[in-house]
Amino acid sequence: MVEVEVRDVGEAIVAALIHGDIDHLFFCSGTELGFYQEAIAKAQALGRGAPRLITMTHEYACLNAALGYAAVSRKPAVTSAHVDVGTQHHGAALHTAWRSGLPVLMTAGAPATSAPGTMRGSRDASHFWTQQTFDQNGIVRQFTKWDHRLEYQDNPGLIVGRALQVAQTEPCGPVYLSLPREIVYRSLETARFPTAAELGFELTFDHVVTPSPHTPLGAKGAAEGSAMSIPVALANAVTDALRPLGVEIDRLPVHGSAIHELLVANEEKGT
Repeated sequence: MVEVEVRDVGEAIVAALIHGDIDHLFFCSGTELGFYQEAIAKAQALGRGAPRLITMTHEYACLNAALGYAAVSRKPAVTSAHVDVGTQHHGAALHTAWRSGLPVLMTAGAPATSAPGTMRGSRDASHFWTQQTFDQNGIVRQFTKWDHRLEYQDNPGLIVGRALQVAQTEPCGPVYLSLPREIVYRSLETARFPTAAELGFELTFDHVVTPSPHTPLGAKGAAEGSAMSIPVALANAVTDALRPLGVEIDRLPVHGSAIHELLVANEEKGT
């Protein structure tokens, strides 16, 4: 059993991550998630050690980075997402996480629901109403082993330990924990909780290599190809630009030398 002096629930969450042997947090920010930055900075200043906070610019890349870290390091990773929209931004990476067999704790902020001025972290702007959903956790429930919304009466350290325990128990997989803003900023003096290791789990990792027979190096794409919209948009733009010249793209990949060859062939055909 661990006992740590903390200021609020957010610091207790970070303390539980530290004692859960989490050394990387892949972080997408939001007003309800600032506690991560504050608590990690405080833990480092006090010499307690803390997860390394990796700032990410999008939740899709965030979750894929965490999966890659877990696959290579054979350790669990943690992510953060901004309320319901950030959770939705995980996109097809949720499918990858569910089928990966890798331990990842996905955390997400949840909008405050308490009346303005009633408690620290309560609603103080109009967007808290527009962020409200019937069931934020339901967005990912089909792709997780376990999900929970942190509530006022919960022991935050115990809940985080339980999340890590489930994620690392065979078959390993993703879990999801949503964190309402007024809950993470609720005042505490002491956090007392069992660690994930004390709760008990058996963690075994193995790498199964199954090269693709359809590529020269056996490489496979990440997640769903249909989610990769940028290359498709670029290819369409090149096709539209060449169409007035009578050039049709008939091969992949669309790179500079291929376009040059098509232009030369079209010019020779015209002469």
